[in-house]
Formats: sequence, C-alpha cells, structure tokens
Amino acid sequence: MYKSLLSFVDLRLNKNIAKFGDISHSNEYLLRLPSTCMKLRIRGNSVRLRLTKGEVDRLAETRMVEDAIDFGTASEGLRYELRIHPDEGETTARFRENCLSILISETAAKNWIGSEQAGIEAMKATGNNKFLRVVVEKDFACLKERPGEDETDAFPNPLGHGKC
Repeated sequence: MYKSLLSFVDLRLNKNIAKFGDISHSNEYLLRLPSTCMKLRIRGNSVRLRLTKGEVDRLAETRMVEDAIDFGTASEGLRYELRIHPDEGETTARFRENCLSILISETAAKNWIGSEQAGIEAMKATGNNKFLRVVVEKDFACLKERPGEDETDAFPNPLGHGKC
C-alpha cells in the first residue's frame, strides 16, 4: 500500500514539476501563481477574506469575486466567493456544494469600497451559543518585505509610508 502511495505522490510531483518547475521551495512556487488570488484564512470558527485593489474594483463592478482551491484529486475542490447581495441585511456566510459564500449588503459594500475603511466584520450565530466570525478586508502591503509576497496590487499600508 505504501509503495503505491509513494508512486502516486511521485507522479503528482513530477506533473507539477513539469507544469511549474521544481516546487520544492515554496516561495519560488508562490511566485509562479497568479497574483490575483483572493486570500482565504480559516482559523477556528473564523473565516477571513483579503482582497487586492483589483479584486475590490472587480467586486464593485461585477458584485462578485471568487477563487478556488484545487486539491488535485477527484473531488470538486473548494470554491470561495464574496458577493454583494441586495437582500442581505447583515454580513453572513454559508457553505453549500463545496462553496463558501460570504454575502455583504449593498450598503456595507458601498461604505467599504469607497472609503479608507479597512474591513467588514460580523458575527453569525450558528446555534448552541456558538458564533462564526466573518471578516472581509483590504489586502495591505506588509510593513516588512517578505520574500515571495507579490504586493503589486496591495493597498498602501496605513501604518507605513507606501510600500515596503
């Protein structure tokens, strides 16, 4: 069993090497990825999206931005999206058919997109005295340079002087 698993891993790695080159150094691999990937962070019972300037502009224009994670298996992967929803009262999240959807109201979107406001945050009751924290933020440039981090479309950091 282990031998067949190792062969499968070698096959997947060789396909990725042919596609991206040697991906053994994650920073080099990250530099080859599209720079317009909405950042998704899940930690405990909290979900956070970070959007670049281009993604915020696209959200204003099309009312939706989306991305996906391909796990390289027969599964559908994981899609995630941010939508401006005219009927939505509060910022909320839902998960259906392998898609995490974060919905924000038109008012919240307009206030956030056209301002210096860094983000939108909400707590969604999930039952049994539990809550889901939902955060949507503008992706700011780092204060310290980080190798492999593409910040060409990041918002200027309000705590620094422009970019690092």
